[in-house]
Amino acid sequence: MRDIFENALDRLHRLSAVCFVDLNHDHRRSILIASSGRSGSTWLAELVNHRNEYRFVFEPFRRDLSRPARGLPYGLYLDPKSGAAAEGRVVKALLEGRVRNAWSHRHNKLRIASRRIVKEIRATNLLPWISENLPELPIVYLVRHPVAVAQSWTRMGWRDFLGEFTGQELLMDRLSAHRPVIDEILQGGSNFERHLLRWCLENVIPLADLRPGVAHRVFYEELVADPEAELRSLFEYLGKEVDPAVLQRVNVPSAFSCAGRPAPATTDEELARALEIVASFGLDHLYGRDFLPRARTRKE
Repeated sequence: MRDIFENALDRLHRLSAVCFVDLNHDHRRSILIASSGRSGSTWLAELVNHRNEYRFVFEPFRRDLSRPARGLPYGLYLDPKSGAAAEGRVVKALLEGRVRNAWSHRHNKLRIASRRIVKEIRATNLLPWISENLPELPIVYLVRHPVAVAQSWTRMGWRDFLGEFTGQELLMDRLSAHRPVIDEILQGGSNFERHLLRWCLENVIPLADLRPGVAHRVFYEELVADPEAELRSLFEYLGKEVDPAVLQRVNVPSAFSCAGRPAPATTDEELARALEIVASFGLDHLYGRDFLPRARTRKE
């Protein structure tokens, strides 16, 4: 009897999640918040949506739970100068909110909407294409220290999806200069090193190719350390006024929050190897050994 009751509740929840009306699917009515997983993007999306003004579209690129995304590889890369007709149409439709399933609306509380926040952890390599082909869509790109992210993935037993990155010919052509370190880790890297490689494969392209001014970059560590300043800067980019109420919500954890957690413990050897891998992709300018963005260290 209990199982029947719980199954009925689950079906009711799934049905209620997809009961909404979106009055305007113009992509300019969406805000994309993109990051690697375990970087605080759900938390940040909830802060931006603290007034419940937006339909919250949660990870519509997850292909096993989001029908329109079927066929898209994890970490899809598209040439920004290419229209990429088939994949491009799917990406545009997802960013327009043309998806209706319980997974992508598990956090949505707005039933009649004309604006959306699309929160996604599988679209970082698409950011240059999106900025080029959908230039009026606001992009918020959230970055967290690769060691913290890789340790979180390792601890949670997440897949590394490396085969889906290396299986993309266009992506590997773009990253041909990094092929030696990619092959080295694929052939003999530890689980932690494989996750570090995944972080690099997810972030090297947006960090290198996003033109200045086309996206707003947020460092997770700076958001935790000085949320008021970071939110004011973000809201200015989005053309929004900062409501004092949002600052009161900063310490309210999201359903998947890693907010406020201390930097993970690593041995000196692990940290040195991690920074070596990151440096091989030319990303050592972002972070040092203290888990703070180098830009913040220079400010202080």
